[in-house]
Formats: sequence, C-alpha cells, structure tokens
Amino acid sequence: MSNGIILFQSVTNLTKAEKLIAAEGCTTTRVPAPLNSRTGCTIGLRFPWSQEETIKSILEKGDAQFLEMRQL
Repeated sequence: MSNGIILFQSVTNLTKAEKLIAAEGCTTTRVPAPLNSRTGCTIGLRFPWSQEETIKSILEKGDAQFLEMRQL
C-alpha cells in the first residue's frame, strides 16, 4: 500500500486539517516533510494514498488550506 503526504503553510493549518480528517474517520500520521519539499514546510500528514480523493474532499469542504498533496 502506498502513502501520500499533505504539506501545510503552518502548524495551525495542519491541526485544522488533522481534526477535519479524523472527524470523518480517516487516519493520518504527523511526519517530517520530505527533504526535497520546496514548500518550506517542516511537517506534514501521511495518509493511505487510497484515501486521496476522500481526504481532498474533506479538506475542500472544511476550507482547510494546504500547500501540496502528493503520493510518496
């Protein structure tokens, strides 16, 4: 199973997204951002890539801002 990562501008945005995703029953794990990330973000949320569409929808509905979502 492959994973994805979501990168954020701030920990505040990450925390909001984390709460929205958890409220819908999906799981994430806080992880350091990949070294090749050009966003300047140092922390992200890892999630099962199979949930990518669901998580993207949750974040859009909850108006949670993120910089990047990609497959690892």
